[in-house]
Amino acid sequence: MEADRRLPDGTLAFPLRERREGTDRRLRSHLASDWTYAYRGRRRASRRDSEESTLVDLYDPALLGLAVGIMVLSVLDAAFTLMLIQAGVVEEANPFMRWLMEHDTQIFVNLKIVLTGAAVVFLVLCSNALVAGRIRGRKLLYAVLGLYLLVILYEVVLLRVSGIA
Repeated sequence: MEADRRLPDGTLAFPLRERREGTDRRLRSHLASDWTYAYRGRRRASRRDSEESTLVDLYDPALLGLAVGIMVLSVLDAAFTLMLIQAGVVEEANPFMRWLMEHDTQIFVNLKIVLTGAAVVFLVLCSNALVAGRIRGRKLLYAVLGLYLLVILYEVVLLRVSGIA
């Protein structure tokens, strides 16, 4: 907005004019606009070149593939782990999960998938941001996918060696 500069007679030297067009956005319902942003998003990248880390609300489609891949591998890991434990080939290394498995295997599987899903959602949200101040969330997603692939490969080898599969 231009400065209010008055001449000695009290009139404005630069008359102020209304530059805004349309209705005031604060008076409109936000419900409709929130739904449109849910499907097409608003921010694809940072607003300033100087921003090192940014959160956006429109994500690369490859992140969906990463997230689904990690979740599928998590389900396979839970199934293979149960098969190997029932066969007596391995024991659960995590004491809490071991206790949970002894009490109710369904809760074990559900909790394992929920915890993995929550971590994946967090990493997708932080895919462009620096996690722990050093690593981009996207790189952590690739690392988690790689680790799960190694775990599944190890479990398949154990299943074959033990004669289960």
